[in-house]
Order: sequence, then structure tokens, then C-alpha cells
Amino acid sequence: MSINRVSRFFAEHAALFACPICSQPMRLQHRSLLCTHGHCFDIAKQGYVNLMLHTPKTKYDKPLFAARRIISRAGYFEPLLAHICTGIVNTSSQGSGEEPLRLLDAGCGEGSHLTFIQQKLRDQAWRDVLGIGIDLSREGVRMAAKEAAPAIWCAADLARCPIAEERIDYILNILSPSNYAEFRRMLKDEGMVIKAIPESDHLRQLRSLFFKRSKRRDYSNEHSVELFSKHFELAAAERVRYNVLVEPANMEHLIRMTPLSWRASDRLLREAIDLNGRPTEITFDFSVLFGKKR
Repeated sequence: MSINRVSRFFAEHAALFACPICSQPMRLQHRSLLCTHGHCFDIAKQGYVNLMLHTPKTKYDKPLFAARRIISRAGYFEPLLAHICTGIVNTSSQGSGEEPLRLLDAGCGEGSHLTFIQQKLRDQAWRDVLGIGIDLSREGVRMAAKEAAPAIWCAADLARCPIAEERIDYILNILSPSNYAEFRRMLKDEGMVIKAIPESDHLRQLRSLFFKRSKRRDYSNEHSVELFSKHFELAAAERVRYNVLVEPANMEHLIRMTPLSWRASDRLLREAIDLNGRPTEITFDFSVLFGKKR
């Protein structure tokens, strides 16, 4: 979108925002979000707003997000995302004349997951859907705003989300860190958190290669499920497991986008990328947790 269209989009939905410094309501003035205490955050020409209070150190950089976008466009996450869409359809009411269904992707990266889910819901003749993507990485959010579907894209800290209280219908938290206190604050009373976490077989072929002699070869998400259940009523926990035949051209992108590779030596990385130079079957394995306010 042009910067003028982006500004109008932010103006239309400015009531969603709360200042990350003082929590006061915000409004759009010219091309900036301004709170009642005068804290000001400019909308970048790429179409996102940076509401960070400091620049964080993170390994989630532009090459990682570029790799994730390639993997997403290859369809490797589609079974997971389609399952999440089904969960939204089955738990939300549909009707004309209602305000948009507000989806907040907490840890949106470069926006591909939120874009897919928005489009999938619209294709099913769902009610109007407003996507809001928040990520700690400005690189990821900038990429989302430039190339992903129209949505509200924000660089922001999940510990101080710039969203007013009880404004969100669904919080999506897909393979990303959580801040459950903030999730509870932003979620409507009848809203739902949908969290996707790795299951024991997720990317097991890569895990076996990178962690041959390490306990990290075996993975359990038991602690993540317990923590989620302490903060939200667990309405459902569903497993989504499937195998994907990864072409050699995409193997490097898959490896570069996962933190599993961060501590691997150059030799192991090259060995994983090559993997005999032919398509390799890789397992994708997730638990999808659906939680409500208690």
C-alpha cells in the first residue's frame, strides 16, 4: 500500500493502540501515532510503525526471515496453518454487520503465517478479518509490511504490547515466545489464544544430525504445555504431524530459518544442506493449544 493508504488504515484502527510507554490511548496525527501524553511514533514509508523503546539484540535477522518466506511460499507450513484456520472457524461466530474479527500474530516474523490465515478465512466467506502483526525484529516487520497482505504491522516488544485492553479476538503465537500476562490483558473475555509449539518429531532428521551426541536430540514440550495451562483454560490440544519432501534447493533455506542450526559447525551445516543432493523427507510435528480466559 502507498504511505497515504497506510496512514488511512492506521487512522481507521487507531483506537486499538495503547502507548507502550504510558499505556494511554493513541490517535493518528499526520503520519504518526500520538498518545495523550505526547509520545510519538512515526509510520515508516514501508508501511509499519516502530513502537520499540530500544533496539534489541536478536539472531532473527533479514537472511533468516528471507529463508522463512521461501519455505512458507513452498507450502511447508500450510497443513499447520489450515488447522489453525479450522480452529478459528469452529470457535468463532460469523455474521454480517459485525466489527472485524481481530487476529493478533504475536511473533509474526515476516508476516507469511498471518497473511495465509487472513486469506484462508476470507476465501471461506468469513466475516471481515483484521490482521495485526507484532514482532521484536524490525527487519521481519519491515519485510511483512512491504510484501505481505494488508494488515497492521508493528515492531514492538511482547512485554509491552502497544494494544489496548480486551481488543483482540484471537492471539496467534506460532513457534514464538509468549508473554501470557500481556496476552490476557489484550484478549477479549470470549477470546482465545492459539499457540503452536514443536512436538517430539519436529524436524527430527535435522535434530538427529545436529545433536548426534546431545540430549537436545530428544525434545519434549511438556513444560510449555504446563505453563500455557497455568495461564489459560486449555480448551483443546491437537497434534498436527506430516512429512514434506524437501527439494535440495529449499534445504538450505529450511536450515537457515531454524534456531536448530545456530550452534552447528560449518561442516554439519554443509552436511545437512547437501543430504545426498536429492529430495529429503522431513517431518513437521506440532501441538496446537487452544486456550481461553479462566
